[in-house]
Amino acid sequence: MISLALDTNLMVFLCLALADKRHIGQHKRISNFTAQDFRSLLGIISQADELVSTPYSLSEVSNLLNVSLKRKIDLTILRSFAALIADTHEIGVRASDCAKSPEFSVFGLTDVAWLYHLDPKTVLVSTDEMLINYARSMGRNADWFRPSNQARG
Repeated sequence: MISLALDTNLMVFLCLALADKRHIGQHKRISNFTAQDFRSLLGIISQADELVSTPYSLSEVSNLLNVSLKRKIDLTILRSFAALIADTHEIGVRASDCAKSPEFSVFGLTDVAWLYHLDPKTVLVSTDEMLINYARSMGRNADWFRPSNQARG
């Protein structure tokens, strides 16, 4: 069984795009994402048996959605997020364990939870190249999701 862990930016992007494709590119954290990126993300998700998340990641998504598009969250976005939560296996991770890691000061709580608590059959997909490279150096399965219109260098 393959599990997929999406970082906060990708979860925000997924929630907004599922709620209404017109939201694509409208949120400052994901302003460079396109409809093509949404199709790519859906393709990645379709290859996994389940989505997984931590309470910390879900909390970040909730906070970011509440300020999405600079207005009060609308019901379609809230329903999209609720559906994503319902379809996601939540991994319990103790914050105190994460805070003890040397990476805590570099990556913070949400990312350290991913680094230390993903099982070998879970793939972390993130927009954060530094996190992906570090996760790979730890032997974790991790893929960098770069928006299609981001300059290649």
